[in-house]
Amino acid sequence: MRVLFCSEAFPAARQLLQERLPADEVCACPAEAVLAAVREADVVIPTMTRIDARVMDAGRFRLIQQWGVGLEGVDLAAARARGIWVANVPSEQSGNAASVAEHALLLILALLRRFPEAQENIRRGVLGAPLGQALEGRTVCLVGLGGVGRALAQRLRPFGARLLGVGRRALPEAERAALCAALGLARYYPVAALHAALAEADIVV
Repeated sequence: MRVLFCSEAFPAARQLLQERLPADEVCACPAEAVLAAVREADVVIPTMTRIDARVMDAGRFRLIQQWGVGLEGVDLAAARARGIWVANVPSEQSGNAASVAEHALLLILALLRRFPEAQENIRRGVLGAPLGQALEGRTVCLVGLGGVGRALAQRLRPFGARLLGVGRRALPEAERAALCAALGLARYYPVAALHAALAEADIVV
């Protein structure tokens, strides 16, 4: 079996997969060379490359397996029409949700504390500047309450941040209340009311 990563990014992922599939060929190509490379592939891993009808018709592969969650770059209708299976890796089961949530928290704190400026000032011997801002008491809007959104909500609560959640659909009152209680949300908005949620937020993830 020939497994094709459709970019040369994430070299560690290729090595990891090759170790687990020693009898198979795991290879990669630059994103601009995908049309030619898919001709010999049995499985395609998009990474961040667009897999559309043109790419599907250039190859004979029967599975598009995303290395992670996001399938935004895969034309699902085209895959369905061609009988090509599409799969991803749920973030909660892979450790990715926790990793991305930690990274988001790092960036939030770095921005509030103006960390690059503070580092530069320390190098120059300047202490106490710039003045940063605390996360406590800030309103954080989480757009999406899947694995990453839930993991981030869990990590933000101890900081004393006020949390808003934006989900795909309107929820009945009881379901909305249960979700808010479980995630520590001050309020839940359906995506149709996204602008109302953003208007309340100091920080948007």
